[in-house]
Amino acid sequence: KDNRIEMADETTDLEEETVEVRFFTNLADPNLKVTDKPFRLPIKLGRYGLSGVINHLLSLDPPKPFEFLVDSEYLRETLLQHCENKKVSKEDTIVLEYTEALTEPSHNATFQHPDWISAIDTCVTKKLFMTGCFDNVVRIWKIQDDNQSETKEYEECEISCVGHTNAITSVVSFYENGDQLGFASSSKDCKVRVWKADLSTKSAHSSHLLRGHSAAVQCLDVSPSSSFLNRNSGPMKLCSGSWDKTIHIWSLDHQEKGASVESKSGSSKKRKVTAIEVDPIGTLKGHSDCVSAIYWMTENELISGSWDHKLKIWDIEKAAESGGFNGNTPIQTLSYSPFKRLIASGHSDSKVKMWDIRSPGDSAVSTYTSHKGFVTTVQWHPTNSNHFLTSAHDHTVKIWDARSKFPLVTLKDHTDKVFAARWFVEGNEDLKASVLSGGADTKAMQHNAVLLFYQEGQILRQCNTTQFFCSIRRG
Repeated sequence: KDNRIEMADETTDLEEETVEVRFFTNLADPNLKVTDKPFRLPIKLGRYGLSGVINHLLSLDPPKPFEFLVDSEYLRETLLQHCENKKVSKEDTIVLEYTEALTEPSHNATFQHPDWISAIDTCVTKKLFMTGCFDNVVRIWKIQDDNQSETKEYEECEISCVGHTNAITSVVSFYENGDQLGFASSSKDCKVRVWKADLSTKSAHSSHLLRGHSAAVQCLDVSPSSSFLNRNSGPMKLCSGSWDKTIHIWSLDHQEKGASVESKSGSSKKRKVTAIEVDPIGTLKGHSDCVSAIYWMTENELISGSWDHKLKIWDIEKAAESGGFNGNTPIQTLSYSPFKRLIASGHSDSKVKMWDIRSPGDSAVSTYTSHKGFVTTVQWHPTNSNHFLTSAHDHTVKIWDARSKFPLVTLKDHTDKVFAARWFVEGNEDLKASVLSGGADTKAMQHNAVLLFYQEGQILRQCNTTQFFCSIRRG
């Protein structure tokens, strides 16, 4: 007797056309694995009917939604349409990988700002995140618990960092040790500041002032070694890209203590300290327009994106280009996946493109077109090799799987352009992920409990804590 399964929501009789299907999964939970023997299923089943099959086989109560992949591509059609579109014989066995569907995260908290929010980064060992704002201030906020029954609004941050004289353009964290935090910010005032914050006193000061750019600094990153927590020796290195078309490389001793910028805590107290002025140790030239995005890939390699449409890979030691791509339109943002060796770039024409650094040329390996406005953020998930996050001027934030041309989730709570978005991943066994975002509606938003299933996460948990959190921060 054939292994036929009759679905409650897609009923069929035994004479209906069927196709042989074999299921498998990479999910870690053994309770979510079905037999690998083939089944004959109605050929008109789509992913919802197939999800019902898996729930039936596993006797799940309550049921779980599942997604399906064929040859590493998401199934977004019926089995019949798949056979017709891919020219697959109905006599062949269709091998389907199943994985739990990503549920839409809940809007958990809103953090009100006095002006546009231009930048976000997270502190991975603390439940904290930082925002850069058009009022020239960097703020540190608490991540809120995900068990709140309704969205709460917050107006008071933990610490405010005052020192820049124009809008913040980028924020990046690099050091967390006890109550001490280290992070850097760039600004339209042509400068980069390195900050030290003390959570116990809710105070911060700018320890270093990086001068050298002749126009607004648009983007910022730190070297991979500078991302390791609890670093005790060696200089910290940063790179910055600017409207002056250059990239500067900076090196500073993180143990130097600044003792003259203004800093205020949440209690409005002010004190004066002195920032050590630092000159760049190197300059990379080659772009013909604003350097709008930068990612320090390895200790001697970084990637830059520009409004000149170019993605460039640099050999830092030689101060020379070692590769690159023509993006065809202005590039605003980029992110690199060490798992897939892919660069993801966000463009002014609403597209997100993927570039394989192992395949030189000007052809993107994938293009994603769901956004309807200028793409402002793209970020690979720090432990899941397939998921990435985007934001755009169309007021939305989207969560993607690189194997699907359609976003898994679209968040629509913002009422104006979204300028920044960031994953926040907790370092626990559940590895819950949240999404932080902000923009022209002057609100930072936290969407909680994005439950993902991590192939690489299982490997990372075997590493030491420092390596795990370094990977998350670099995401």
